[in-house]
Amino acid sequence: MEATDIYGYLRSHAAEEVLGLAKIAQAALVDQKTTFDGRQDAIRYLALNASALLEDLWAEDDSLWLRAPASQIEFEDMLAKRQTSLRKGKASLPVFEEKDFTCYAEDEIRTFAFDIRKLLLTRRARHLAICPRCQRRLEYWTGLVERFDQATPLTEGKADA
Repeated sequence: MEATDIYGYLRSHAAEEVLGLAKIAQAALVDQKTTFDGRQDAIRYLALNASALLEDLWAEDDSLWLRAPASQIEFEDMLAKRQTSLRKGKASLPVFEEKDFTCYAEDEIRTFAFDIRKLLLTRRARHLAICPRCQRRLEYWTGLVERFDQATPLTEGKADA
C-alpha cells in the first residue's frame, strides 16, 4: 500500500482509531521511543512504515539499510517490576490449595511421561512447578520413554510389536 493510499484510507477513520492502529504498528516494530502528538503523526508513522517504495529501495540496493544504525530494543526488567509490586503489596499472589502440595503417585508420573497433556487435565499442574522431587521423577520417566521410542524398530511408520 502506498503512502498516498494510506492517507486517503485513514481520513475516514476517527483519531482514536488511527492512534490505536499506530500503537499496534509501533508494538509490532518493537519501537519504544516513538511518540505520537496527534492524528497526523500517527498517519505519517503508518505511511512511512508501510511504504512499498521503501521495500523497493531495499530490494534494489541494501547499502542504505546496512549503513543505518541498528535498532535498540529495550525490555523492562520484569523481575524488578514484580519485586516492587510485591513489596508495595499490589501484586496478587497465587492461591495454593492443599492438593497443590501433594506429590504425584508413581503411576501418575509414568502416565504423564507418556502423555504430558494428562498432567494439565489433573488440575494439579501447579505442584510440578514447586516440587523438584516430582520434576526429577518426571524427567527420569520421560527420558526412559524417549529412549524406548528411539530404540523401537518401526515398520511402515508404526511400532513393530
